[in-house]
Amino acid sequence: KVKYPELITGSTSIELARKHTIDALNDVQGKVDEFSSGLTKRLKKVLEKTDNSFKKQHNISIPKVDLEALEKKAKKSAYKEEDDGYWAKHNILKFWEWGNRDYWVKTGTKKVFDDDQYLEGYKTRCNQEFYKIVNDLPNKSKQVLKLYLGLFSKEMDSVINERQKALEKEKDNKQSNEELIEEIKMLDGKKKAIQPEMSQLIEILEDTK
Repeated sequence: KVKYPELITGSTSIELARKHTIDALNDVQGKVDEFSSGLTKRLKKVLEKTDNSFKKQHNISIPKVDLEALEKKAKKSAYKEEDDGYWAKHNILKFWEWGNRDYWVKTGTKKVFDDDQYLEGYKTRCNQEFYKIVNDLPNKSKQVLKLYLGLFSKEMDSVINERQKALEKEKDNKQSNEELIEEIKMLDGKKKAIQPEMSQLIEILEDTK
């Protein structure tokens, strides 16, 4: 949250501010991709021992920022009003001699483009867009996290149901029965164990708001 706004604010040109904004957005997208990939690997690891695979990966797409539109808005608001007029000479008596003195005659106002105001306006808009995206990330991440948990629960329920069906078929085989019962307990335990971890992640995401 701090690195890129400081770089954008310290930019000495539109080009540099644009570059830092693009770098910031790319970095944020990289972080959320890493978050999604990490969740997939975490849940996949749990399911691997059940001979099932967790292949779902839901990416979080950050909103597109129209830098050209931001530049146009900054340019449009970079005009300031200045007095318009001309310099004239006024005859005066000075040390017993006639002379003249320049004075300003205002005829109206005119709009003048201010380069500094243009740059500052553009940098402010870039930072506003960056903060808007970063501040909304916990909400987006939480939505994806809940989606993953739902998919994971379905996968685990499917595996447990398969094992329970196998248990019904193996009623007469005491040894197979015991093995299946233990496996079902283990699977159910894994399903429950992942919930507190994900709840902690949700709390962490809430705290980052």
